Amino acid sequence: METERNLGVVVIAGPPASGKSTQCKLLLERYGLTHISAGDLLRARQKFIPELSHYMSNGLLVPDDLVCSIVKERLSENDCRGKVLLDGFPRTRAQAKVLEEMGVRVNHFILMQVPDKEVIGRVSGRRLDPITGSIYHVTSNPPKDEKIASRLITREDDTEEKMVQRLKVYHENISAIANFYKKTVRFVNANVHPDAVFDQIRRSLEGDMYWGCVINRKATVRSYETSGAFDVGGSLDMISISRYFDHMSWLMRTRGVLADIKVDDIRFVDRAQTAEMMGILVPGLDLSLQVWLKYVGKSSITLGCTIWARYTDLMQALKFSNRIADGKYYTSALGDAINKIRDASEEHNGYIEIARGSKTLVALNAKTGKPTLIPFRKRLKNLVKKGDEIYKSFEAKLSHPRDYSESAPDCSMVDAETTSIKMEAPPAESFETSWLVQPKDVSVDGTVSTAACVGYLETSKFAATSNAGYDASAGRKRRKHKGQIRHFRGLHSSSVLAGKAIAVSRPVSMWIETFAPVSIGDKVKMKTWIIQNPSGVLKESIRDGHECIGFHLYNESLNETPVLRGCQIMKIPEFKSRI
Repeated sequence: METERNLGVVVIAGPPASGKSTQCKLLLERYGLTHISAGDLLRARQKFIPELSHYMSNGLLVPDDLVCSIVKERLSENDCRGKVLLDGFPRTRAQAKVLEEMGVRVNHFILMQVPDKEVIGRVSGRRLDPITGSIYHVTSNPPKDEKIASRLITREDDTEEKMVQRLKVYHENISAIANFYKKTVRFVNANVHPDAVFDQIRRSLEGDMYWGCVINRKATVRSYETSGAFDVGGSLDMISISRYFDHMSWLMRTRGVLADIKVDDIRFVDRAQTAEMMGILVPGLDLSLQVWLKYVGKSSITLGCTIWARYTDLMQALKFSNRIADGKYYTSALGDAINKIRDASEEHNGYIEIARGSKTLVALNAKTGKPTLIPFRKRLKNLVKKGDEIYKSFEAKLSHPRDYSESAPDCSMVDAETTSIKMEAPPAESFETSWLVQPKDVSVDGTVSTAACVGYLETSKFAATSNAGYDASAGRKRRKHKGQIRHFRGLHSSSVLAGKAIAVSRPVSMWIETFAPVSIGDKVKMKTWIIQNPSGVLKESIRDGHECIGFHLYNESLNETPVLRGCQIMKIPEFKSRI
């Protein structure tokens, strides 16, 4: 990682009161840089150089030759031969050239951006500790020690009048400096919480080794990841979406902000996942995937996930699918779904949300295996707001079918601390299916992967259908089309041939809660049933025309120890077309 190698020379720049001092402290703590603050150097010498006091007290820029001579003197010292953090220097293009002539190569130029109005507001509450030189703010960062609070003073140049002058000088020079360092400059939004600012800076410095609290990736749907012409938007789509969510969670743990937590002390395990499908996966479709911090508790973290695509890309992928024989039927089978997506996309910017969901992770002590407190919890909580704001601002651009209404249990269904939900126990008439756990079914943390669980569920429902495991009369009274459903006596996410008609039953959303790990070769048993009396959030999540399948997975090799449980909300099959 970047923390283990030489960052070289880092320059941090920005308007007055943009938070450079706070970010410098965080940079020094993480990277061990030698901090050189041009402002501190000048203030320390203004007693001995009268002309310095004149410039600084009036908000004027110190002449280049004077400030360069002072900084050059400091850079010549032994502790500046490694990693250096230059704060407030260079401030003009001439100073940048002097630095270059000295043979100092700037590896990273961080430019913090804050609106002028916000800067002036920050200055009014800024205070200085005359003994330590630390900067505080009366509202956002007050000192905890009363002794320190009693001795704080206002800097001479921290008045609105002088700040307006300083901002004028800053804007006159910053564009030229940014252009001088155009190959290394990185713009940072500093008008957010300091932890969110530092998250951006880390991404700039560490590059591909750190992707932050919001990770965006691209993917292309493979043909083996999608449901076929007789299962449009069905079981394989939900399995693939679960795999995408699993992968994004892994990226957050290995390259995102959760990678800071040492695996020698703490390991994260999947505790629960929700997933909701609003669109379809088509071979060749280019996807955009996003994962972000959604909730941070004492011992659990919930990640938000979304998958979206452009409407034009979807139409292009369907066009290519038509080139094969089954592809023409595949496209026609989509029917109304494509029309609804087309209508919705025209009202937005052509973006379509394919799926969304959440994933809850629990932190376990690596030695005892018991839940433990998450380190850096305060910093992680401060980053939650950033992820939610990014998704909400983007969500407004996404389109959904006209008859779409949110049904995924999401975080309201999963208490992030206990990660539990009220759900009826498997009834006596539940259908049972058994498997041996294969290597492909187990995730890196030893639990059954979410995708494998979805696969178990789809197989179990198909087996129940084939063996009349669900009676058509078992559903709730509001179920329609009973005369048609009895042909296959059940619900599953595959299309079913019933006479000369095709019934399409689609998974809409699902929720999974994990209890215990499994071992390769263990014999597991899944019980599935139609939930008769949903309650609470689960009841609210089920719309008319939908049913809920409950499932429990047990480890028969360990006296039927509960492995996981959950439910899947599904659209009731309707006979759409003739063959």
